[in-house]
Amino acid sequence: MTSQATTLKLLILAAESKQAESIFSALQQALLPVRGSFTQHPKKLERVRQCDLIIAAISAELSADLTAEYYSKLEPAIPLLVIADEQQDPQPLIRLLRAGGGGLLTPGDTAGLVRMVHLHWQTLRLTLQNEELRARLKKSERRLRQLLRAADPQLQQEELQKRQQATSEAYRSLFGGGDGQPLGAEMLDLLAPEYRDAVKSLLGDGGDAPPAAPAAASPNVGGRVAAPAPQSEPVPDNSPLTLDADSTPQLEQEDQATFTDSQLVNQIEHALDNDQLKLVYQPVVSLRGDSQEPYSVLLRMLDENREFRPADDLLDPADRAGKMPAIDHWVIEHALASLAERRQQGHKAHLYVSLSSQTLADSQLLVWICDQLRAYNIRGHWISFQLKEDSVRSDPEAVTGFVDGLHQIKSRIIISHFGLHPDSELLLQQLAIDLIKLAPRLTLNLGADALKQERVKTLIASAQLHGTRTIAGSIEDELSLATVWTAGADYVQGNLIARPTPGFELAI
Repeated sequence: MTSQATTLKLLILAAESKQAESIFSALQQALLPVRGSFTQHPKKLERVRQCDLIIAAISAELSADLTAEYYSKLEPAIPLLVIADEQQDPQPLIRLLRAGGGGLLTPGDTAGLVRMVHLHWQTLRLTLQNEELRARLKKSERRLRQLLRAADPQLQQEELQKRQQATSEAYRSLFGGGDGQPLGAEMLDLLAPEYRDAVKSLLGDGGDAPPAAPAAASPNVGGRVAAPAPQSEPVPDNSPLTLDADSTPQLEQEDQATFTDSQLVNQIEHALDNDQLKLVYQPVVSLRGDSQEPYSVLLRMLDENREFRPADDLLDPADRAGKMPAIDHWVIEHALASLAERRQQGHKAHLYVSLSSQTLADSQLLVWICDQLRAYNIRGHWISFQLKEDSVRSDPEAVTGFVDGLHQIKSRIIISHFGLHPDSELLLQQLAIDLIKLAPRLTLNLGADALKQERVKTLIASAQLHGTRTIAGSIEDELSLATVWTAGADYVQGNLIARPTPGFELAI
């Protein structure tokens, strides 16, 4: 499969051929590169192979339950779009979507259908391009290994020493050395294991000792280096070489994650124990005249340079290490203390505080929050709690109970990183959500991306239908701000509006 694919292969499942023809015609009129087939029998789904997208038009004559049964047997899975009117029983449709359906449309929503199919077409193209890039990287990897094996073993000793000295000075300034640590150790950690020895010999372990000469150097005959003696066939190395955007060899993903997690978790524990965390606050500006002063609470950690840096890169390793409840509790306590002080000064501050899925799993969380509200003399409607959409999807039962409890104490729930799933809008029907916060991937550079603009408009419109307010975060330019404003967003947040600060001020 290459990135030169020119069509999107469809299978349309419908009770009548006229309905399938109407769907196909609408896509062709939109100039989408589609071709495909039609069937009236859900059972044929389990034998589908050469297909990029399935569109199922559910009706009284075409069972959603039966479609879900056979669709779930597909291996590998193929994306599915569901078309169903509002008169359909929602439970079978929900089961179909849970079986892997990637979106729900209503009959006659041609714009929505075109938008969703176009999104799948773009996804397919990107996937194929990614596969082609991976193949090219593997080819480059093999070439790199050949070059390393064929490196000239007869470079003059003086030249090697010059290179070593120059390299040592440069890398010592960048990566340090001394204190018993080999020169360039941090840089060597970025290399795949099979290349470390070769680079290490160039950098030198301490900076003074010249590298050892090759054990079996080829003789110099007539001013030319003779071909090296034949060697036994090397054992193939099947481990993948991962390249980042700058084509820098890195550790294997699992080794790299383990190494990084261990260091970061130690930093987290040290920061918690030694008061090296702090909170900053970024204003969330109302576009509809809200009388409150909402702020998003963000975490910072003191680094080795005694500077506070964003702690976003700590959250994933902290989550894997089970440290998020301790971090969340620290954030809530310190945020409530700041909020109490701000309120005593006569301001109408309102805080948005994030919670992790691990913290949410604590059955006593709501009781603990209530205790903290009483301790700091905070009213429930002065604070809202944010949960990521993926956390909500992973444990909907726990989220439902937590949301009900929050509403009893007058606090609000915000679903953040919202809109990356094709059926994100279904959450608006299943939960009593007060606000949604659009995923940063949807709002960054929004003004320059027509597809993202359509998605954002659809999400905001769906939220308005359910009485849910919308926050557009990560707004970094004027065109994106104008786009979310005209689309109907209720709040905006981002560095264009104000940067995060330790206090409750607007830092433009």
